Amino acid sequence: MYIDYKIIETSVFQEFKPSEHYFYIIILRGNGTCKLPHNSLIVQSHELIAFPLNTPAEFTFESSATLGIMELHDIVATNPSIIHISRSNTHLIRDLFYKAIDLSEYKDLYYDPVRRAMDMLIFEAIHAELHTALNTNPYVLQMIYNINNHFTDINYDLRSEIEKTGYSLNHFRKLFKSETGIPPIEFLNHRRIEYAKELITQSKIPLTVKEIALNCGYNDAYYFSRLFKKMEGISPKEYINNNNSH
Repeated sequence: MYIDYKIIETSVFQEFKPSEHYFYIIILRGNGTCKLPHNSLIVQSHELIAFPLNTPAEFTFESSATLGIMELHDIVATNPSIIHISRSNTHLIRDLFYKAIDLSEYKDLYYDPVRRAMDMLIFEAIHAELHTALNTNPYVLQMIYNINNHFTDINYDLRSEIEKTGYSLNHFRKLFKSETGIPPIEFLNHRRIEYAKELITQSKIPLTVKEIALNCGYNDAYYFSRLFKKMEGISPKEYINNNNSH
């Protein structure tokens, strides 16, 4: 997962076309309305709006405004609907956003690992607020955090972690899917494959398929390769070759 950050200085009107990515907009300055496909929202400075995939929006402000845009790439699952977060709950998110903007100006030796950590920190901060707004089941929320924090561990046992919740495996699977759109094993596999793509594109030294698999939590490189191809349409070796040719 990675996030693109930018600040837009806009006039009274600003339109956003449907996007194939999830994105968040912070109203850094300005008050007005946001017209959505089925309703409209009154928006104020320091509020945040989370948009799901393919959602157009039209902002009309009382005067000029400043917007902070965060566009998510290679993400598994996030908000299934538009969520409006009040200004009282965005202070930490706004601080992190400005730090991410500042960070992009200093691309030194440590930029890549710091940037990845910053992206994950912002993602977790926003999702804590999203899940509060959605009243997400706390066990599902804890499992999402658990997977995000331990998916690279080759000894990670998802079944054991689910049993700790007190739910049966089948019931928890249905509960998790109802709140995220996918079952927990699919969430785990997507998270690992996303990380594999990050390793391929951002590693300073070439990695073998086996090394990538181990770093993503798989001890079976053949299984990893089959799963990667199923999700991405090409094998990890082809993905590596395509990346090296750019």
